[in-house]
Amino acid sequence: MYKAGFEDLWNALKRGETVLIEHPSDSMSCKGLYSLVQWARSKDYPVVIDDILDTLYIYKVNIELADLDSSSLNEALVIKEGGRLEVGNVVGHITLKESAIQWMEYERVARPIFENSEKLIINVVLGIEKLFMLADSKRELITNINNLLSWIGNKKRIAFYFVNLSLINAIEFGVLPLLEELASTIIKIEKIGNEIRAIITKSANDELNNLEIRL
Repeated sequence: MYKAGFEDLWNALKRGETVLIEHPSDSMSCKGLYSLVQWARSKDYPVVIDDILDTLYIYKVNIELADLDSSSLNEALVIKEGGRLEVGNVVGHITLKESAIQWMEYERVARPIFENSEKLIINVVLGIEKLFMLADSKRELITNINNLLSWIGNKKRIAFYFVNLSLINAIEFGVLPLLEELASTIIKIEKIGNEIRAIITKSANDELNNLEIRL
């Protein structure tokens, strides 16, 4: 295991990757989001955030409470799925309803953004575990996972799914292993005493395997 900073990790990722960032409820995962958005800004990459049930607002508040500048979030394009608290440049509202209809609405808003961009897009998804918690059946959970598959490997973006482990592990059906299967890179954020660290436990890039980042 060797140590590095978040910027080393972001620079090593490839177009089309799906990155799963797993964190407990009591970790400062907002610092990971802050680092990612600042890095994207330095590279002039547009940021698109899927904000499920106002999760972005929670991250924004925690970023500010950590004495970090949240103004870069104002430049992000935001697709809101449920919720009412707007952060960033909101370009679409998706109502939370039957999964097939919800996904059609999402495709209508999101596809043109990615297809028309000449630059690599950093696509951040916040609160996806809440979407799974609303599913009424195992079939609906699998449908939601399959909907994600249509975006896997899209070279227009690198996708980052921030997943609250405390919430997703409370779901009756095992969703986390399904997400881990489709991810090309898995980052586990751990809290040990007062120390928070991130460890890459899965990566298609051998250089990233077992990389450790101290927050």
